[in-house]
Amino acid sequence: MIKKFFKFIINEFLYNGHFQTLGSLSIIIFSSILLKIKITWDILLIVYIAFYLIYLHDRYQNIDIDSLTNQTRSQHLKIIYKYIPFILIIGLFALLTLLLYFSNKQSILFVILIVLFGFLYPIYFKKLTKKIPLFKNFYVASVFALLVLLPIIYYSVAINNTMAKILSIIFLFTFIRALMMQFFLDIKDFEGDKKLGFLTLCILRGKDEVYSIINIINFLSIIYLLYFLTYISNELLLLSMPIILLPLWSSYYFQLTKKGNYLGFVLGSGEFVYWLIFIYLGEILIRIMS
Repeated sequence: MIKKFFKFIINEFLYNGHFQTLGSLSIIIFSSILLKIKITWDILLIVYIAFYLIYLHDRYQNIDIDSLTNQTRSQHLKIIYKYIPFILIIGLFALLTLLLYFSNKQSILFVILIVLFGFLYPIYFKKLTKKIPLFKNFYVASVFALLVLLPIIYYSVAINNTMAKILSIIFLFTFIRALMMQFFLDIKDFEGDKKLGFLTLCILRGKDEVYSIINIINFLSIIYLLYFLTYISNELLLLSMPIILLPLWSSYYFQLTKKGNYLGFVLGSGEFVYWLIFIYLGEILIRIMS
């Protein structure tokens, strides 16, 4: 009984959006550290609930197709499937309550739009990939990139020239890395996407070319980040320096999937979680150097 319980908890964390939702929190923390914005627990809770509901709704809508490429996840989802509508309703009520209590009008609108477009993604926007190549990849990457703006909106921070430069750098960095992650995760969804007629990079160019492209993006994105941060300040460069290890970690789970190990896709879905680890290593490095 205890073994089944812990297995359920582990599967819930890995396969039902919690691990990926931690990634959305990591983007918030990552951007706030680079922008020097002090954040509070309420923004993290709001973002967590919002993105968990988006992931849960997506899995709820796509459980039939998901069973073609991820049987473990779909089997776990079937355990709680009949409760998901109630979880979504309660979650949306809790989210709205937190927004009304803690947020300003701008951030309420921002979060509501993110959730709305997240809910519409599996119902409408994802299907546009049948007509527009790579649409779902750019769509999802854009949502993640927009998250770097939330700390500024949430705390009504006035943007100076330096902050605007940093914001543009991390916005594009987030978008590029998110796009890479979507290209990578589409490899596991090849059969399902092919059945649905989606024009993903994997279907258009093949798995081997996808691996080549994401490996290039993997390393060039880090070079881009560190290169442009050098023009802002040495402190920011030192803070971000440990992230140079990120491409090596990404290459590791790329190789896992090439060998047929599904764990690589699970690790890949946590792309943004690793940013938080490396940025904290950067803070430790600054303390040591000072």
